[in-house]
Amino acid sequence: MAYALQFIGNPYEWGGTSLTKGTDCSGFTQSVFKKFNIHIPRTSKEQAAGGREIPLDDRKPGDLIFYRKNKVINHVALYIGNNKVISAGSPKTGIRITEYNYRKPYKAVSYID
Repeated sequence: MAYALQFIGNPYEWGGTSLTKGTDCSGFTQSVFKKFNIHIPRTSKEQAAGGREIPLDDRKPGDLIFYRKNKVINHVALYIGNNKVISAGSPKTGIRITEYNYRKPYKAVSYID
């Protein structure tokens, strides 16, 4: 988690994958995982379809939490423990930490283990 935390405050950019110059939510999770040789799909919808689905109550640091709007997955965040996630939220917020349930979580997926 320490690796992901160093990018707090960096900019959001739709379609971006640069942890320093600008990334969107799924580019953020993909780039963080890539550092540890874990290759995950590019979009939040694809990331939600991969890995191993786990109950939200069983989430652990390193798991991905997904959110929906109008029944379509449109956001992913990295769970960091203590009911918190880190994600690239929007052009206004950039990369930030929030409560994992700042929006209603839809599902959790693990790519670790």
